[in-house]
Amino acid sequence: METVYNDDMKQSQTGIPEFRNLIEEDFVYVDKTGYIAKLLQMRRRYYFISRPRRFGKSLFCNTLESLFKGDKELFKGLYIYDKYDFKPYPVLHFDFSGLPMLTLDGFILSFRNQIRLAVKQFGITVSDTDDPATAFENAINEIYEKYGEIVIIIDEYDDPLITATLRDKPFLDDIREAFNSYYKTIKKNAGKIRFFFMTGVVKLSNLSIFSAMNNLVDLSMDKEFAGAFGYTDEELDEYFGEGIDEYLEENPRVYKSREEFREKIRNYYDGYRFSPESETRVYNPVSIGFFFNDGCKFSNYWYKTGGSALVVKLAENFRLEDLLYDDIQISEFSLVAFDISKLNRNEGKTDTAFRAALLYYTGYLSIKAATEEKILLGFPNNEVSSSFTNYLLEKYSKDDEKSRLLVTDARIAAKEGKTEEIIRALNAFYDQCTSVLISKRYEQPYQLIMHMFFVAAGCRVVAELPTKLGRIDNSMEIGKHIYLFELKVDKSADEAISQIQEKKYGDIFKEEMKKGKILHLIGIDFSSEERTIRNYREEVIS
Repeated sequence: METVYNDDMKQSQTGIPEFRNLIEEDFVYVDKTGYIAKLLQMRRRYYFISRPRRFGKSLFCNTLESLFKGDKELFKGLYIYDKYDFKPYPVLHFDFSGLPMLTLDGFILSFRNQIRLAVKQFGITVSDTDDPATAFENAINEIYEKYGEIVIIIDEYDDPLITATLRDKPFLDDIREAFNSYYKTIKKNAGKIRFFFMTGVVKLSNLSIFSAMNNLVDLSMDKEFAGAFGYTDEELDEYFGEGIDEYLEENPRVYKSREEFREKIRNYYDGYRFSPESETRVYNPVSIGFFFNDGCKFSNYWYKTGGSALVVKLAENFRLEDLLYDDIQISEFSLVAFDISKLNRNEGKTDTAFRAALLYYTGYLSIKAATEEKILLGFPNNEVSSSFTNYLLEKYSKDDEKSRLLVTDARIAAKEGKTEEIIRALNAFYDQCTSVLISKRYEQPYQLIMHMFFVAAGCRVVAELPTKLGRIDNSMEIGKHIYLFELKVDKSADEAISQIQEKKYGDIFKEEMKKGKILHLIGIDFSSEERTIRNYREEVIS
């Protein structure tokens, strides 16, 4: 993998889960071993944590494996190096992502093979006739007799059940029962287990490991582990600050200051918060890796590196205004345990808390604020809101590729202050949208589509922005330009811009204008019969 920087700047990893490879090949490794030390100090043996994909769960599991195998030299220079004795233990490390789901027999065969591969290093064979739970229990007993206490690490424990649910497999209950038996074996042999660590995307409510194992500690929303996965703002400066400085030295005229550049990185990639009791926010490590390897190019790496089938399915049932306009309030209980089977039942289509919780688990929503009673969820950053909007484009556009080209045209025009070209692209985008969205004779559908359009363009967009005298339908900012839109259906553009002027909507941007921003006040007249922008008026203030 090539790096865009000089030899002093280590390469960023964008998908290497092997701790040994990162250390030996001299990639950037953000030291998370302090959290491992904290786990060991807690003197408990069984832990679970949920995080979205691409947040470093596999790397964390792999780091644990190296630690418990006694690979001390790999940890030289890291926090835990002189705080742990590195006594070696037999480690069973399972990764359940990608198990085949075509048939029940195929799944059982693959499950058994996972166990066979894990125990092969200890000279233990697994019978082809044993079910996975029996094979696992026999292996635990043999390993314990030979080597003593065992360490068990399970990554992506929930992937088979989520996949089977999405595909609505008739043998879903058989898969669940196979895992229930497997986890009961762990509980039954608790005295032989030195340490147990499990990761997943969601905490499934109807799996025995959470109901039967009362000694399992759920760290998912623990404030002490809020920064264990992903990069904090401080870690970004510590491990990637050199890359930031090199970019600014090579491109001295792009940003007025280092902090301006840092703030743009925050807006684009930061903002994931996983504990209601902690203000800690983190960056997605895969997006940050690509960002620095691509020469600090702002791009939607979240969308490019693979979408979530869960999100696509949710988009089929979510009211767009529930997501694009306001943050969503749910109780903390909705995030504690999750019944994935609702996804294929009618109640999953109508339960807003269920869908919001799943979007949180998959990384599309994050904790924005919290009280003792409620948690407020919203998009964490520009990259994610743009990614979700791209999924909506696929759903609601007649031609999603044409829609993306229009979005690109609008972004370019908005950065250059060319309002006429923005309106032209927006009008063509309205024509691309299905009649489901634009068949009504009031403002909200058109306002919603406009909001979705500018979010997809990667602009900073706020719907219904409150002012002293009213609310701005849509405000959009990119580069040095700020655009305020007021929409009227079957009225006049003059009436729309008069409302902006009379209610002094632009006053809340006075400070930004002192910094050189240009303000565009735009009134729009939309024809419900023609389903198009009939006319617009603009006033530019600089």
